[in-house]
Amino acid sequence: MSDQQQTLGSSLSDQERTCRAFAAQHGYKVQAVYRDDGKSAWKDEPRYRPQFEKMLGAGRVRLFSAVVVYKLDRFARKARVYHNARWQLEQAGVSLLSATEPNEANAAGRLSSGMLAEFAEFYSAQLSERIKGAAQSKAARGLWVGKAPFGYDLVERKLVAGAHWLYVVVLFVGYDLGANTIDLAAAMNAAGVPLAGKPWTKDSVLMVLRNHAYIGRAGGRALPVYEAGHTPLVTIVLWERVQQTLGTRRKRPRGPRKPSTLASLSYTPLCALCGAKMHRHRQPLAMYFRCYKALNHTCKAQGVKIDLVEHQVALLRQTETPVTVVWLRAPRGIERFE
Repeated sequence: MSDQQQTLGSSLSDQERTCRAFAAQHGYKVQAVYRDDGKSAWKDEPRYRPQFEKMLGAGRVRLFSAVVVYKLDRFARKARVYHNARWQLEQAGVSLLSATEPNEANAAGRLSSGMLAEFAEFYSAQLSERIKGAAQSKAARGLWVGKAPFGYDLVERKLVAGAHWLYVVVLFVGYDLGANTIDLAAAMNAAGVPLAGKPWTKDSVLMVLRNHAYIGRAGGRALPVYEAGHTPLVTIVLWERVQQTLGTRRKRPRGPRKPSTLASLSYTPLCALCGAKMHRHRQPLAMYFRCYKALNHTCKAQGVKIDLVEHQVALLRQTETPVTVVWLRAPRGIERFE
């Protein structure tokens, strides 16, 4: 697990390399790598750490015998989450091992690892307090806290309209006129509008539409919202109208969700072109795996028939080949697997 700063360098790759070396040294075969890029181990909700939850699920059915982490604070930074997750793994007979810390399988080893978990939570909480204090100090001096939002440039810690400010207006006006976020993301990608080296998706469009920086305000996480003094890019009337529409458009009807009729998969399907997760998509004549990024028009992968993939997986398992992850490409189905 990693925060966003660690994904910028090679630390994630270094951590994986160290874990693989530890596994090889102790006679373990790597079955799968669970890696939440850009996610903090401080957050314990499943939506923030999907690969962590997936790993726990695989451990509960004992798809592997041990989990190797670079350090225990990469596993969890809240002691409650650490102890609960470790208990779940141990109930299934799965060991939790650190590639860089002692792993004594005795009472003293459990005590030391528990203390490391408590220290990790203390350090994270203390760091959070320091960051919040620094943010409050900058805000009191009229400086912008954090990165510049799309459409703005940061000059001496103050926001000024950047080269792509007009696209912010396009997104707000387009959504206000009825365009959905998927179409707006596709239009931004087609126009070649840059977004920190990443393609536009419906989620990145929503981040723009919900950001009150575009009406001259700041704050929201470490700080309460306040008038920041920089030049707004859209009017308050348009911004509030878009917020109202965001709260009502395509709102799910009240009542319980219908239970899914699809059985859970025994493997994870990924796109061989871009590596994104593939989802089941129902067509009139057959079920297909569709790339998530292809739905946002940021990948050119075609759909793959699920029947074909299931048949290929069954043939592999007949030869006692373990299959946990498959990379798919139309029309041949499985291109490689783990």
